Amino acid sequence: MTLPPPRAGFREPARLRRFLAGAGFHEAGVTERLELSSLFAFRTLRGGRTSATTPTDRLGLLIHLFMDGEPAPEAEARRLLGEEGLGLLQEAGLLLPDPHEPSTLAAAALLYPVGPLLIASDVNEQAPGASPDGGALRPDAVYPALTGAVRGFLRDLPDPTEVSADARVLDLCAGTGVAGLLLASRAGEVVLADLTERCSHFARFNAALNEVGNVRVAQGDLWEAVADERFDVVVAHPPYVPSETDQLIFRDAGIDGERLFRGVVAGAPQHLNPGGLLYVRGTAVDRVDAPVESRLRAMLGEAHGDFDVFVAISDLHSPEEYLSRASGAASEAGVDRLSRARRLREGGVAAFVHGTFLVQRREAPREVATVRRVRAPTAGRRALDWMRRSEVQALRPHAPRELLRRLPRLREGVEMEVRYRMEEGELRNRGCRVGVDTPFRVAVDLPAGASRFLPLFSGRRHTLRVLEEGVKRGMIPPGTPPDQFAGLAQALILAGILEIEGAEPPPPEA
Repeated sequence: MTLPPPRAGFREPARLRRFLAGAGFHEAGVTERLELSSLFAFRTLRGGRTSATTPTDRLGLLIHLFMDGEPAPEAEARRLLGEEGLGLLQEAGLLLPDPHEPSTLAAAALLYPVGPLLIASDVNEQAPGASPDGGALRPDAVYPALTGAVRGFLRDLPDPTEVSADARVLDLCAGTGVAGLLLASRAGEVVLADLTERCSHFARFNAALNEVGNVRVAQGDLWEAVADERFDVVVAHPPYVPSETDQLIFRDAGIDGERLFRGVVAGAPQHLNPGGLLYVRGTAVDRVDAPVESRLRAMLGEAHGDFDVFVAISDLHSPEEYLSRASGAASEAGVDRLSRARRLREGGVAAFVHGTFLVQRREAPREVATVRRVRAPTAGRRALDWMRRSEVQALRPHAPRELLRRLPRLREGVEMEVRYRMEEGELRNRGCRVGVDTPFRVAVDLPAGASRFLPLFSGRRHTLRVLEEGVKRGMIPPGTPPDQFAGLAQALILAGILEIEGAEPPPPEA
C-alpha cells in the first residue's frame, strides 16, 4: 500500500500554519534545534544525524515525523501534538495510520521549511508507504526541495523584489512548486507546470498551505501544459541525470541527460515575452563540434538572433567522471559505466556542463551576447545579474567611446603572472596572464607591456589618459587606436579584472 498525498483542498491552512509556527516548525526554529547553519545541510536519523534524535516536545516530534520520515506511536503523537494539532494534520492528509502498524502514525509526505514557505514532497525511500513494494521510490515521486541540487537552483532565481507586480512567471518542471511560490510574493501571476498528476497535486497543496492566491497549476509535457501562453520569467530545474532507462520521472533524462533540457530551451521563442528571461539549472553537454553555448543557440532555432545566451558553469566533467558521480543517483544493474562513456564519446559528447543557463529575449533590435563563464562557489544571483547586465551594456554602439572618459581601476585580488623568455642572451617579457577568482574564474592573456601599464588603471585616470601615459612611457605601441584600447579595457571589465565605480562585481555570496 502507498500512502496517498496530502489533501490539496483542506479547509484551514491558516490555522495549520499558526499551529506549526507556534511549535517552532519554521526555518529559524528547526536550524536552531538541529544546530545547523542551513536547512540544506539537514540529515535524517537514518542518514547519520546525531542531534535531536529523540522527540521530547512538539517541535521534536514534527521533525521526527515530517523531516526524518519516521513513524510515532499514536498515543505519543496525541500527547505532544494535542488534539488540535493532531486533528489539523490529519484533516490536511499529512498524518495517517501507518499501513504496516495501525497503532502508530506516519507522515503521508515530507514537510519542511524553505525560506518563508512550508513545502511538502514525497517521503524518502526508507519511510513507510514510500512505494507500492516498500522499497524504491514510486516512478512519479515528487522530488524533495530540501536538497543540494535544489539549493543551487533556488540560489540563482531572480530576486522576488525585482519581479514586477504585473509579471507572469512560469515554474516549468515545477515538482513541489517551491521556486514559483517563492517568486509569487511579487509577481502578478505564477503558473506551476509539471508532467505528472502527483506533482500537480503537491503543487496545489503547497500553494494552499502557504496561502498563495496568485498561483495556477497546469499539467502537461513541458510547454504543452501552457499551450500558447507567454511569460516574463520562466524558471526550470528539469531532470538531467544520464540514464538508459526511465525509472524516476524527476531524475532520468536520456542517455546524455539533455532530453528535457533541449525541450525547455526550444520553447523559449514561443513563450518568452520581449525582455523575458529563462533560467535553467541543470546539465548540458559540450560536444566535439560545438560548445554548449553554441548548442543553446541551435536549440533556439531560427529565432536565436533575438536572444542573449549566458552559461555560468559550476562543474565541468568528462563523460567518465560525470557518469561515476551520477551512478549513485541512477544506478542501472548490468550497465557498465565505461562502456556508456565510450558510447557518449563516440556520439560526440566531450564534457558535461553543470550550472545555470540564462536565455534573455531582447526588447528591441540590438546585437546579442553569447557568454560562458566558470563561476566561483560564492557566486549567486547577484553575480549572474551583474554578468548579464554588464555584457548587454557593453554591446551598446558607443560603449567603448564612453569608456574612454571613465575611471577604471584594478580590482582587489587580481593576480598576474609575467612570462619571460631567454632570447639572445637576455630575458625578454613575452606577455602576462591576469586573473580573478570571484565572482567568475577568469584568466586573460595579454601582450608584453601589459604588466607595466595595468597598474595605471588606478581609478584616478580616464582610460584615454592611461593610453596616453602608456604610450609616453613606452608601455603601449605608438599609434594604438583609442577605440581598440577601450575595447581591451572593456574586456577586462567584463572579466572582472577592472572595475568602475557604481558597476562593480558583487561581493561573494553565502
